[in-house]
Amino acid sequence: RAEELLWHAEAAGDAKRAWVAANQAAQAASHAGDHPRAVSAYERGLKQSERAGVEEPARRDLVAGLATSLGSSGRRSDALELLARAGQGFAPWATGLRLRARLRKDQGLTDAALSDLGAAREAAERSAALGEEEGASEEIAILSEEASVRLWRGDYAAAREAGEKALRSLRERWPGVLRGEGQGATPQAELLRRRLEQAAAAACDVLHHACHFQGLDEEATAYLQEALGI
Repeated sequence: RAEELLWHAEAAGDAKRAWVAANQAAQAASHAGDHPRAVSAYERGLKQSERAGVEEPARRDLVAGLATSLGSSGRRSDALELLARAGQGFAPWATGLRLRARLRKDQGLTDAALSDLGAAREAAERSAALGEEEGASEEIAILSEEASVRLWRGDYAAAREAGEKALRSLRERWPGVLRGEGQGATPQAELLRRRLEQAAAAACDVLHHACHFQGLDEEATAYLQEALGI
């Protein structure tokens, strides 16, 4: 459906509608595990976002998604190069560092991943201190990513600490997200909502596994149910 909307929007020369559809198509492909198709959709979305004059915060999501899909399709060097270029335009910004941390975790470089996440968190905190909503939401995504790295290392207590902090921050600042509220808003607000949902679901998944490995079956089941409800 999203790919059809993208095709029609491109054919009609409607760049604003096309970049939103491209992002939706890319996310659908990514969730389906079709990373090459996601890469293509993200690249089309970036091109259309330039034509539509989309501002930087929204374009960051496309760059972030493209980097993740490149890395997931085995093109890690391309992903890192993209993040380096993006960092020059987005500094100080944490998204590139967080995604690089994810790539490094996938390579088994967990110490380097945690180092990147520490720097990413500092950048996000500075952004949030300036009142930027993107910085505050990025802090949650970073905590969720840290929880995943800690779980990967077998440090279940630290994984739970980071995951629980991510959910706590989300509940305090955007309580409606976990209740499924905020749909149908502006494209930028919709992208923010989806990004927060993804971070929350990832945190719940990590917490489910961490609790399970610690023998906390009731808590593990509760986090699994929460993840399924997001």
